[in-house]
Amino acid sequence: SHVVAAASPRPVFAEPGVAARYEGEIDKGRWDQDRIYGCVCDSSWPVGLGPGQSQEPEWFGPSCSLRHCPSGDDPYTTHVDETNGTNATAAGGYGLGRSGNLLHVDCANRGKCDYDTGECSCWMGSYGHDCTLRSALAL
Repeated sequence: SHVVAAASPRPVFAEPGVAARYEGEIDKGRWDQDRIYGCVCDSSWPVGLGPGQSQEPEWFGPSCSLRHCPSGDDPYTTHVDETNGTNATAAGGYGLGRSGNLLHVDCANRGKCDYDTGECSCWMGSYGHDCTLRSALAL
């Protein structure tokens, strides 16, 4: 038999940054009352911990409305590849990147990313859609 309590749970929203909670009578007929939801954002590049996959999706944020800029290796740090995700811990500590995995580095750390448009504004001395090109005039 299906039992419904007199009052259904209602969301109680707290201050920004504080999780919402449900209060009221429990409705045993609602399959989702104890579930937490979140978006899985789209991406034009492969996402995951495997070879050739990036650990970050193109779109991100609570409503998937923010867009990462193109990723690249910082051309000024020739001794290290910032995009190398091999054995790098994924966000939240959920696994390690396998050999060939990629870390996402907005604008190669050489510019500011506009997360509304997903476009880089490169700093002086760098240029290109992902800020990975060095200007000979700035050397």
